[in-house]
Amino acid sequence: MFEEKSELTTVQGGIPQEIEENPNHQLLLSCEGNIREECQGTYISKARTLFTIGFYDHAVLEYWNRAITDLKDKLTIYGLEHFPSELNLKIKTREDISNIKDSQVIEGCYLLGIIDDEAYTFLKHCLAVRNNFTAAHDTESPIDPLEALNLIKNCVKYVLQRDVPSPAMTINDLLQYIQSENFDVDHFKEVIKDQSPKIIESFLRRIFSEYIDPQTTKDYRDNLKLIIKEVWDKVGEEVKSDMGQRLMQLKLEDEVDKSLYAMDFILQVKGMKYIPKTVRKHIFIKKSREFLHAHSGFNNFYTEVSHAKELEELGFNIPDEAMKAYVKAITFSYTGNSWGISDGAEPYNQSMIENLPTKGKKCY
Repeated sequence: MFEEKSELTTVQGGIPQEIEENPNHQLLLSCEGNIREECQGTYISKARTLFTIGFYDHAVLEYWNRAITDLKDKLTIYGLEHFPSELNLKIKTREDISNIKDSQVIEGCYLLGIIDDEAYTFLKHCLAVRNNFTAAHDTESPIDPLEALNLIKNCVKYVLQRDVPSPAMTINDLLQYIQSENFDVDHFKEVIKDQSPKIIESFLRRIFSEYIDPQTTKDYRDNLKLIIKEVWDKVGEEVKSDMGQRLMQLKLEDEVDKSLYAMDFILQVKGMKYIPKTVRKHIFIKKSREFLHAHSGFNNFYTEVSHAKELEELGFNIPDEAMKAYVKAITFSYTGNSWGISDGAEPYNQSMIENLPTKGKKCY
């Protein structure tokens, strides 16, 4: 008597609707369309079925479990040997990582840079929702379809649609490559561009130690000079400040050779401002006095050039205590003597005068 319909229906606002017409179902399908192909499969199809018949909490769990599995896969691909030691977990194999908490998976991915700040924040929120408002635990407030869709959307946006990371580089292997005859700067840049901040920070600390080692060969140090600025620019302020502190410590320990190489490293990366002011002021005063002495000495038009260059290369973060000596040196050289000025020193002097801070200009 009546035509039989095979389509599933849902109830929304007390009104039966075909699945294809249900806006929540359409939003779910839209999310699915952004999932990487290798992440499609049993979890996702099961979640779709559960969602369409109204078991939103169970659908959310399927999506969450797929997202956590994907994060574990990404940790494995990145290299379990790099798993953050801060979490105090012994992770050697894929089985080890299968047994840790979801919160630790998220934390590990964040510390390694596999997920960014935004993803970390939203995934932590998703975990709280999963723990308190889904079938994972007893709850008196079941999740509604909109909240379920929001969690599913975040699982897709921050995990399931994002590509797997490049395997983390092995620092020892990379250092050997830098020392080899096959070393190529452009290839090096390609290798490190997708590495996590954690790995880059560790690598910078290591090449700093290699650079300041008096036993390091000239060829090796020259190769390091080609790449240290590239690495330096990828790390945060805290790590850069640590390098400045290392230089101060070397000077306090009277490690003459190491402190000289450390100073050269800082100059190569234009990092003078990260040297503590107590040390930086003495560096500026010493270089300024040497410059002024060269100006007053024999053949000054020639000898001033290297001193002007060295002083200008220190940058323009001049401590107040060194300002007077600094301004005096560049002013005397810039104005010259009765025989004229040093043409070679003039562009460096011009640069230093143009970049004088307000306190320096008041010295005139």
